[in-house]
Amino acid sequence: MAPLLKRARVFRTTLGATIGLCLAFAALLSARAAEGTEVFADPSKIAAIGGSITEIIFALGEQDRLVARDSTSNYPEAALKLPDVGYMRQLSPEGVLSVNPSGILALHGSGPKQAVDVLK
Repeated sequence: MAPLLKRARVFRTTLGATIGLCLAFAALLSARAAEGTEVFADPSKIAAIGGSITEIIFALGEQDRLVARDSTSNYPEAALKLPDVGYMRQLSPEGVLSVNPSGILALHGSGPKQAVDVLK
């Protein structure tokens, strides 16, 4: 039993470090890729566009900040209770803005470009 607990502890530690490094790397890449966009000042009402973004927000324990998700965000199951603003590659600005988010976190490749331009 003790070796199993030790393995679980090592796994949790490694997982936590990996998630932290991924988030730091993603922030660096996003900052470079998002020229002309600004970080939102009020993160209290977030629309998550992209399943991995939704999962990360839940993993960080910040799910109470979410006001909407896209249709690719189907995990964890609690995410399905949030309003669905559509498929991440076929967003409509009206659908996203209908939930009145204070910020939008979207994966690279979300679109169409015209919708993303309106949301910026």
